[in-house]
Amino acid sequence: MNKYVVKFKPDGKIINVEEGKTIAESADMAGITIDSPCGGKGTCGKCVVIIHADNLEPPSEAEERFLTEDELKEGYRLACQTHVTCDMEVTVPQDSRIRSIKILSAGKGREVRLHPNISKIYVELPEQTLERQIADLTNIKEALKPNFTNVTIDLRLLRKLPYILRKSKFKVTLVLDGNEIIGIEPGDTTKKNYGVAIDIGTTTVVSTVVDLNTGSDLAVASALNTQATHGADVVSRINFTIENENGLEELGDRVTQVINQITEYACAEARVDTQNVYEVTVVGNTTMTHLFLKVPVRNLAIMPYVGVFSDPVETNAGRIGLNVNPNANVFVLPNIAGFVGADTVGVILASALNRSETIKLAIDIGTNGEDF
Repeated sequence: MNKYVVKFKPDGKIINVEEGKTIAESADMAGITIDSPCGGKGTCGKCVVIIHADNLEPPSEAEERFLTEDELKEGYRLACQTHVTCDMEVTVPQDSRIRSIKILSAGKGREVRLHPNISKIYVELPEQTLERQIADLTNIKEALKPNFTNVTIDLRLLRKLPYILRKSKFKVTLVLDGNEIIGIEPGDTTKKNYGVAIDIGTTTVVSTVVDLNTGSDLAVASALNTQATHGADVVSRINFTIENENGLEELGDRVTQVINQITEYACAEARVDTQNVYEVTVVGNTTMTHLFLKVPVRNLAIMPYVGVFSDPVETNAGRIGLNVNPNANVFVLPNIAGFVGADTVGVILASALNRSETIKLAIDIGTNGEDF
């Protein structure tokens, strides 16, 4: 298949694109996000670009509907409708780009009693002798009594255990998620105990780094949800997964990449090593949490609009591709019903609405809004 050179202005980005790709797809490859609320169906007319080329295909019906005859003569086209058929230069006007969005990064707080799932315990273990031939893991379990019983450990970590213990001269910090050992670190690292809170919005994704020892927010970072390339609303994205064989995988990968980027940035701001992040809590509407976990969303678009899960979901960071400690616990809050998801649960918990003795109203103003 032929490839052509596409240059994007004013960005100055030049890429090689296979013949037949749309300008919108090409822009996405170049890292340029064009506004496409309709998800590339040609029904919104928002993705206007200016193309300079010698061999442009004739305009589509959608382009003739949204653009005047003079605009078409001047090279104005819709990025989702026009295909790459030759070398071309494409100007993406500011009005056709998804604008950066400011997020609320501070607000009124309230006191809560800290009880994190993650515990870091420093121990100095007695070395084994002929008189005390105790296995390494048993040695650790004995040191954790009586506060921790029925302690478990992942097989991958168990394989590293003898090397870590002897390299650190049996002075280690144990990282526990409940009663499961998810990390063993040389020396005393008990002060380095961090978590990340993720809010996956339809438009914006936010990552907050939290000190699990103090409960303090250390840094916040946000970015646009790049799933928006395939539609501004949840229904467009659901349709994308239905109409494209790898659509679910792509949308899941997109939001994971955004989460990794902003989490790495926030950790750098807070001077936190991402390997010291042991807990990730995730909220979002029902569609967003399903897409994050790459769980099919088809039935959310069909009456009676049901998701695959409504209970909390737990997994680990390594399994889902998050760039924090691979054994970090990832906890996705429960959905309620239909499109009312974990983001609403997060609002209720953060505001203590569930404990109020009087009637209160919470309003969530976003791409999708809820009153409750």
